[in-house]
Formats: sequence, C-alpha cells, structure tokens
Amino acid sequence: MNLREHMIRRQVSASVIQAINRIRCRHVTDDRGGCPPADVFIALPSGDQGDDILAAIRREMPGLQVVDWPFEPDGPKVHRRVAGTPHERLLTFMDNRAPGRTSMTAVARELGLKQDAKKDLQKNLRNENHRTTLALKALGVTYLSTGRGGKSELVKEAA
Repeated sequence: MNLREHMIRRQVSASVIQAINRIRCRHVTDDRGGCPPADVFIALPSGDQGDDILAAIRREMPGLQVVDWPFEPDGPKVHRRVAGTPHERLLTFMDNRAPGRTSMTAVARELGLKQDAKKDLQKNLRNENHRTTLALKALGVTYLSTGRGGKSELVKEAA
C-alpha cells in the first residue's frame, strides 16, 4: 500500500471514530470509564481497505462489539406481482384516465411493460380489429402513431 492510500485510510478511520463519538457513546457514566451502549451502523468498503478501517476503529475503541449487518444498498429486491393481462390492465388504466393524450411511454411505464411488450402492444393497437383496439374504442380511446419510430399515444375523448 502506498503512503497516499495509507493516509486516506487513516483519515476515514478518524472521521468514522469522531462520528461514532458524536452520538455520545463515549459519555463516561462511571468511575471506571464506562459509557452507555449505542448501536452504530456503518457500511465500510470491502477488502483490505475496509479491514484496515475497522481495525483502526477497534484499536481506538476497545470493547467494541462488531456484528455483521446484512446491508443491501438498494434494499431487498421486490417483485411486484402484476394483476391481469396487459390487455386488462390497459383497459382499466385508460378507463380511469381523464380525457386527453397519454404517451405510449407513460402507458408502458404504468403497466410495467418492457420494450418488447410495449412494441407488441403497439402492433396490436395498429390493428383496427384487434380485441384491445376495439375495447379501447368502446371507452372512447383511439391510438395515434406518427409513423415508423415516431411518437405514439392514446387519445381519450371526453364522455
């Protein structure tokens, strides 16, 4: 490890120790130097860098108890269960929309459609006799497209 990296690790360690002490966990409560317990959650870098920082913290704070924390930066992966087919969800979505224009990008985002599913939906909407197109017409909704690769949207007329 070079001198610059060593200095960076020492600075990070000192900053973390100062931050921990700011929560008053080093507030002496008895004549033996005891202090109140405190829970501190720290996400350290992995590898040697994190190990060095933790070792420095342990040296400066004897009696520290370290417990692994199953931390996931973006939280646990949540799979949203989608109710109904894209056809049903589109009809419900457009039925509840106020009159006006809705871009297909907004529709795809709202329905949780990936790019391929969005293209499949647009292909179906270009077919005037497709069941989705016919059901939308019954709701006063028409599909407009400005050509290949152009902007496409659903337009809902006032009832």
